[in-house]
Amino acid sequence: MATPDALLRAYGREYDQIRRQLGLTTIRLWRQLGGPTEQNMERWLSAILPVVGGAERATVTLVSLYLDALSSEWGITASPRVDPDRVLGAGLRAGTPPVEVYQRPIITVRSQLADGRSLAESIRIGGTRAVATADTDVMLAHRATAGDAFEALGFEYFRRVPTGKSCDLCLAASTQRYRTGNLMPIHGHCDCRVVPIYERNDPGQVINRQLLEQRNVREAIDDRSRRRANRPPETVERPGSNIDAGRRLLESLGLSDVTVRQHGELGPMLVDPTHHFTGPDDLAG
Repeated sequence: MATPDALLRAYGREYDQIRRQLGLTTIRLWRQLGGPTEQNMERWLSAILPVVGGAERATVTLVSLYLDALSSEWGITASPRVDPDRVLGAGLRAGTPPVEVYQRPIITVRSQLADGRSLAESIRIGGTRAVATADTDVMLAHRATAGDAFEALGFEYFRRVPTGKSCDLCLAASTQRYRTGNLMPIHGHCDCRVVPIYERNDPGQVINRQLLEQRNVREAIDDRSRRRANRPPETVERPGSNIDAGRRLLESLGLSDVTVRQHGELGPMLVDPTHHFTGPDDLAG
């Protein structure tokens, strides 16, 4: 039988591969597109939606199988009953249809052209957005599947596991445990994995104090604090369990200049407190 560490590594490799392949396919399809005409819009949607949907469903299957195998190693007989039709489609982005989401890169090209940029530069900018959008959707599928599976398996806590490429914020956040009822805040290109915490492997609230005290993490925290001194005050958010829990965690780590905000489509996000979501045209993904 595979060990928990081996299962984590195997699922992480497959997760990276899904995202890598999706990025390559997205940019290939985008480069075949041409100008931002209505006809090309339809061609783009017909090509990209099945590709992204396939990557999302592969992610649902991967995370479900990983958590099923891991829980079995711990003697749990319940099954992670995750319904792809519930967590994907419009449900992935709080009701926004995928067709609307994947029109945005074309609209970006048109906007860039209207601002006076060349066609080549406008297409390049739109392509960057297309790849980021597809990658974000796989992250959302990963998070939604884990959340449903944790509930089905009866886990109360989980931890986020960074990789060797993870940013300092993710490294710091990975030193804490989280309640499974709170969706994991993400950010662009976030590559954290998830591991449920179960009885005998529960380390308590602080998981890795040594990591938290590593020089590069502390220096990053100190640098953020210095830069915050020149920023305008943060606007007040409406209270909510995910947002408040995320804020308390970040404050406990000394990361008061980074906050968790509820994005209208993407859910809880790790963001700079000076960044505000004002509408569909301002969505990063």
